[in-house]
Amino acid sequence: MLKIKHDELSELNIHLSLNEKKIESLQKEFEDKDNKYKQTLEEVKIDEQKKIKQCEEAIAVLQNDNEQLEQEKTALKERLKQLTKNKLVDDLMQKKIVSTTDGGVSSQCQLSSSSVADGSFVSPKNEQEV
Repeated sequence: MLKIKHDELSELNIHLSLNEKKIESLQKEFEDKDNKYKQTLEEVKIDEQKKIKQCEEAIAVLQNDNEQLEQEKTALKERLKQLTKNKLVDDLMQKKIVSTTDGGVSSQCQLSSSSVADGSFVSPKNEQEV
């Protein structure tokens, strides 16, 4: 009977030892997976930070480009405005020259009415100076 108990106890010790080894193996496997997931998480965080930085840099570049384009747009509008004024003055001068050869007084009236039509009223004295 003692021998049977001893055999049973030995068998239980063997099972216990096997189960402990399984637990250790599973625990090691779990730790390895946990470390792998932590490493992957860190890599993802680093990648996300890089992407955020790239996006911020891209936004800064685009904002700078936008500001430059706005400045260029303003400059082009000013240039168009100036060219339009110059063209209008040239046209008025041409009309004045043509009108002067045809009949002097009516040209000043035409010139004055043209100046008023474009919104920049100029007196006849100033027209002659232009």
